[in-house]
Amino acid sequence: MNKESISVIITTYERSEMFKPDNFLIKRAIQSVLDQTLKSEEIIIIVDGKSRYITSIVEEFNREDIIKIVQTQDKVGGNEARNIGIRAATGDIIALLDDDDEWLPEKLNKQILLYKSISEEQKIIFSPMYFGESKDNVSQISPYEVNENIANYVLERKGAIQTSTLLAPKNYF
Repeated sequence: MNKESISVIITTYERSEMFKPDNFLIKRAIQSVLDQTLKSEEIIIIVDGKSRYITSIVEEFNREDIIKIVQTQDKVGGNEARNIGIRAATGDIIALLDDDDEWLPEKLNKQILLYKSISEEQKIIFSPMYFGESKDNVSQISPYEVNENIANYVLERKGAIQTSTLLAPKNYF
């Protein structure tokens, strides 16, 4: 089986809650990508609008080998920021992550195993979302069966698809 390269796109912007002491959301998001059991080839951080802080926060990781920062001149919104990141990505597969979310360590590994096992027309993968006050006290939402029609899943209100769970070939985006 050939190995596809994975680009992770993290969108962020400067907001006040991001800079509470010991609660830098972007740090938590980046660390969750670096802690994956299956490593990505690159992490592209799109800063939506100018920021005085985000670049210095990201530089603390000292991982210029895989972390790239792109900063837009003006605020463009989350969707366009993701599109900018996708266009800049060099990987065959894109995984999206918002700055206020984090991934469990096996997320990419489990999604890639599924990705490799399904047919070409089903290559859009999303995972369950968990929410809670701590990792020990979480609830799962959005259970999804692989062979279930995605439109029915969403329209019948069985669950939601959140951007931080998406993984798909770059050309699908």
